[in-house]
Order: sequence, then C-alpha cells, then structure tokens
Amino acid sequence: MNELFKSIKSLNVLKISSIIFFIVSLVIFWHLSLKKFFKFEGRIERSVEKMYDKDDLSSCCLFKGNYINFGYWKDELDETPISLEQRIESQKNLYHLVLNNLNISHNDNVLEVGCGLGVGTVLVSNDYKPKKIMAIDISKAQINRAKKINYKNIDNDKILFEVGNAENLSFQNSSFDIIFSIEAAQHFHSIDKFIDESYRVLNPSGKIAVASFFGTSKKSVSKLSNRIQTIKTGIDHVRPIDEIQRKFKKAGFVNIKISNIGKNVWSGFDRWAAQGELKNSWTRNWYYGYKHNLV
Repeated sequence: MNELFKSIKSLNVLKISSIIFFIVSLVIFWHLSLKKFFKFEGRIERSVEKMYDKDDLSSCCLFKGNYINFGYWKDELDETPISLEQRIESQKNLYHLVLNNLNISHNDNVLEVGCGLGVGTVLVSNDYKPKKIMAIDISKAQINRAKKINYKNIDNDKILFEVGNAENLSFQNSSFDIIFSIEAAQHFHSIDKFIDESYRVLNPSGKIAVASFFGTSKKSVSKLSNRIQTIKTGIDHVRPIDEIQRKFKKAGFVNIKISNIGKNVWSGFDRWAAQGELKNSWTRNWYYGYKHNLV
C-alpha cells in the first residue's frame, strides 16, 4: 500500500500540515530481552551504516542516478526496456510528487531529513526556490559525498549539508516552514521521536511530508518479512499505516491525508530490477508484496 498522508497540527491555531507517502509496509515485533535488544539494535545500526557508508547504496544498479529511491512512474510503461534516463526521471518524479503537495514559497526555510547524496536537495532548491534548505543525514560519509557531488551547485546562503539525527534534531523550536523526508524514515529506530522533533522545529504554520515504507496491516509482517532481507534483519523498520496515523495525531497533527501511490511505484521498479544483475534477487519480492496487498 502506497499512500499520501496529510495533516495539520493545532494548538490554539492550526500549526502544521503533514503529508506521508506510504510506499511499502510492514511492522517488525522483536520478542527479545532488553539486553538482547540493545545488542541487536547495535548490530542493525552497523548494518545501516555499512549499507550507506562502506557499500554506498547509490552505487547499486537499482539506484543509479544518486537519488536512492524506488521512483514514481507517472506514465504506463510499454514493453521496451527502461533506459537509465527513465529510471533517473522516476526518482526525480518522487521528489516532485512530495514537494508539489507542500506549496513551497520563496520565503520558506526548508529541512530535508535523510538527504543521502543531496541531489534531491539541489533539485528542490532549483525547482522550488525556497529561501534556504538545510539537508541532514546521519551518515557522515553520505554528507561528505553530498558536498563533493554537489559542490558546483552549493550556495551556502541557500543550501547547507550537515550530519544530523532525525530523532534528535539540533535546531531551535519553530526553525522551519517545511520539513520533508524521502525514503529515510524506514531506518529510524523511533518514528515517535522523529514525529515529535518535527513538530517541535516546525513553525506554527509549517508543513511536513514523508515518503517511506509503511504496512497495510500487522498481519502483513509474517508474510513479507521472510521475503525481504532488509526487513528480516531489522535494517528497515516498517510500521502499519494506521499506527503511523495515530502517532501523528498524538503529536498534535490534524487534517491528515493519505493517498495510495503503489501502482506508480512497484511495477516500474520491478521492471527496472528485472533488467539488471539483481533480477533473481529478493529485491523482486517488493512487487510480490504489493500485488498481494502486503505493502
């Protein structure tokens, strides 16, 4: 299930609009002692770090183009092979889909959480022209790569890359007008902390949009976890949609909107995967999950 989720936060005034895109789904329940949990969690952290730092996920054939997302395919694909240009365009499309729902103005201060290599950050700066965009990622290696890849496009008055933790944002209250995060939230250990921190640093009329993996139900976990390696190992933390909606409401968000975008994601991504060296890998099971209403 892939959906668009939108809400507004309220104290005495309507404070925040938020949008969440549900691209994938799952919930993982770990029946471990507290001691074992912390050991396991540390291992997951190292695995996530390895995936983005040492292994550099952007170098994988699935994510060529440096955007590192599954993509959004606006048009129905024919039977001809997907070109690299089409694959890169699909990844740009996902950024545009998210940002088009935020109505960014030239006076907005924007925060991207989980910016990766920063090419999406530059796209947002160029296409939407906010006043300033701060881009953070927990991976120091990714931030260093982002600075290197985008050095010609970085205007320090408008774009800034920093190492940062989504669950403990280093910004003052009401610092931003817009927050967005694209396919990063699945790695957050505590989605609650991310939601609460986002609420804190957004100004009273701010908006937030998140694109990540969320589940159709709790029951989908047992059927999909054995098919998707990153879920089975705990690298991806995937929660059901209704749970996420409750968490945003609890934080104070209102006017929540959810839209399914799966039909524009999984078929195209699977077609692209089928063309490459990973055509026989577990990666193809994402499309299986979508077809069987597991994600």
